Amino acid sequence: MQKMMSSLRWVLLWLIFAMGSMDIFGVFHVKGFTVRWVLFLMAAFVLLEGTRLFREKKWHFSWWWGWLVAIAFFHTLFSFMSPAIFRGLGYAVWLWLFVLWVVVLSHISREEGIFAKLVVVYVTSFLPAMIVGWLQWVIPSLAWSDSFLWKSQGALGITAYHALHRVNGWNYEPSYFATYLLPIFPLLVSLIVHQRGKERIFTAVFFLFAALMLFLTTSRMGWLAGSIFLVGSLGIWGARKLFQTKNKRLLPYLWIGVGMAVVMVVLLGVGFSSFRNLFVKVLKWSFVERLEGMQHTLKVFFTHPWRGVGLGGVAGAIAQLQQGIVPQGGEVKAFEGMNVLFEYMAAFGVWGMFLLGGFLGSVLVLLRRWWDKLSSWEKGIGIGLFAGLGLQVFLLLFNQNILRVYVWNHVAMVGAFLATMEAPGKEEIEEKESQLFSLPVWFSSFLLAVVVASLFVTGYVFQPIRVKVYGGDFQWRFAKGIEPIQAKIFYVVHEVIIKDIIPSGVPVVSNTTTFSFKDSYSLSKTFFTKEEISQVYSGWKDSFHLQEKYFRERVEEGDTYLREIDPHYLDSPENFYRAMNALLEKDEIFATWAQKYPLSDLTHFYLNKKRKTPGEKVRFHRLVLEDVFPFLPSNLEEHRIRYYLVELSCTFVDLPANQSEQTNMLFSSAITNIRWDTSLGVIETPVEIFPVRFLRKDERVFRVFWEFSPMYWKLQAIHYRNLFTVLVVGVFVLTWGLSYLWFKKLAKREQRWEKR
Repeated sequence: MQKMMSSLRWVLLWLIFAMGSMDIFGVFHVKGFTVRWVLFLMAAFVLLEGTRLFREKKWHFSWWWGWLVAIAFFHTLFSFMSPAIFRGLGYAVWLWLFVLWVVVLSHISREEGIFAKLVVVYVTSFLPAMIVGWLQWVIPSLAWSDSFLWKSQGALGITAYHALHRVNGWNYEPSYFATYLLPIFPLLVSLIVHQRGKERIFTAVFFLFAALMLFLTTSRMGWLAGSIFLVGSLGIWGARKLFQTKNKRLLPYLWIGVGMAVVMVVLLGVGFSSFRNLFVKVLKWSFVERLEGMQHTLKVFFTHPWRGVGLGGVAGAIAQLQQGIVPQGGEVKAFEGMNVLFEYMAAFGVWGMFLLGGFLGSVLVLLRRWWDKLSSWEKGIGIGLFAGLGLQVFLLLFNQNILRVYVWNHVAMVGAFLATMEAPGKEEIEEKESQLFSLPVWFSSFLLAVVVASLFVTGYVFQPIRVKVYGGDFQWRFAKGIEPIQAKIFYVVHEVIIKDIIPSGVPVVSNTTTFSFKDSYSLSKTFFTKEEISQVYSGWKDSFHLQEKYFRERVEEGDTYLREIDPHYLDSPENFYRAMNALLEKDEIFATWAQKYPLSDLTHFYLNKKRKTPGEKVRFHRLVLEDVFPFLPSNLEEHRIRYYLVELSCTFVDLPANQSEQTNMLFSSAITNIRWDTSLGVIETPVEIFPVRFLRKDERVFRVFWEFSPMYWKLQAIHYRNLFTVLVVGVFVLTWGLSYLWFKKLAKREQRWEKR
């Protein structure tokens, strides 16, 4: 029975650590609160272990956790002064649970051999969220889907045609995921420094995987904190080496090198060309918004510095100061403060600062008393835990809400470390070698396989594809099968399949010069000059739905009408524009389309005018073209397909069957020496749509029918995708198996050396 309870305790501990980052999974909402299932596990653990400790009389008072209890007590009192008392009391219960969790875990770690196991459980608990984050990057990158389970954000544009898919694990967003991951880095570095042999290799592999996940969050603040840790670690290591050599003349050069390293890390992290743009973006949105949040939070503190409003009352107090009312329920979240230190000051007032000072002072006294009696391994773990907490606090200075489960999980680990220093018999310990941290062989080989497989996924992202363009027929592949749309265009031969991404009922904003389909791309479209736009569109803004059936029908119908005018309208740009000019003059066609297809309110306005001037008639025809054929853009701005945009620079000149062009999926392909490249801005001859004349690089020049395909259709390298998926899976399995055998062999070799 006792063994089963011990196993249950470790299972509960691992689940509490592993589920700590769950913000959008494993939660439910009640009365404006986001309740996490992990809190119930934490409460069960506190109840079971707290009861056992009382029964076995193992409670031990320490000043550092006594101050935490005092903070929770005063917070409960201040919660009654909150503008939203119900919310304030909810936060008070939340804080009490976290404080008791820290106290109970610290008492458990006082037992012999517990803390070393606790470190193993804590470190390995990061794996599930990291694996989820890794899949959130792999699945979209291999073009199997545009997203993955619990993926909250899309992608970060790296180049004009490539986007790095952002990962967030189980957190709200990537920046939260970065805050969750950061504490593990100092801890892993401390372990690597104090390990040897296979243990050091295992932990180094884990560090590489964690670094990959931090990079994939694309959180700038996370990257900054990681860079600070990296440069700081290298600087401290270099300083120690320098002082060991007792060569003080090298000290200035060391600090110069550290400064240069800081500059290099920052510049390499954001890119020289985008260095200015990064700060512009930060100043425009992130920095300005956060600065305003900090100001609002500080204003709450200065309004009543002696009595706080509780952590649950900060948002309500900000809303009360700004609007004079306190929003109810979840609406108050829009007024959350910024900077957890300022949030703490507003919640606790001056009394809270005194309590926090007492807590920090007691920790410093404890460290000063026991630090010299710790083993080198214990010192390394302590430095790693405190450094990780410092990184989290650094990020939280630019964010809100200190009551995060994963933050208090790390605080609990710090408390467990402090408790081990006061454990019975600690006075007699003098540099005793503690139990070394060791990851299981299967775990380390699995992580190595993940890292190696990631390299092959990156290889797929940067893979070149071979494109061949011939004269001939073109077929579109729809979701329900293959249907030929146009007969005489160009046949694109490469390993790319085209799928429909326009679902039924996608809202399209009309007559505002902007169209947006499922955030896959954006374009500006109009047949009017800038001066005409302000006149024609003034006061008109309408939305309608582009149905998939209308889309196919309009393509076929438009092609039919244009072929009746000129069967060879696609043979050259001149033929195409000549056919379009003739089409604009056919009143009966536009009357038919106006009755057959849904039109915007502005188009209906001109339709209902009985007597139109020649200019109004042309204007009406252009508006009908915009409504009926939105796939004929007149101005193509930068756009991105959900995966990779393979922009085919096709031509009106038939290419020999053996002619091909090497392209890259990340960049626009370019077939050189082409006479008629219809890409935007490279029309070499003036063309005319009655009665407006279009010239080279004119913003209103639009592409021919078949060229809308990169925009309205998803291009996926299906053949290469399948090949690379099989390759990635194969490499993953092979690396896992071989590394497992190698690690096992390495472990046996070390055992033989130890016996000798």
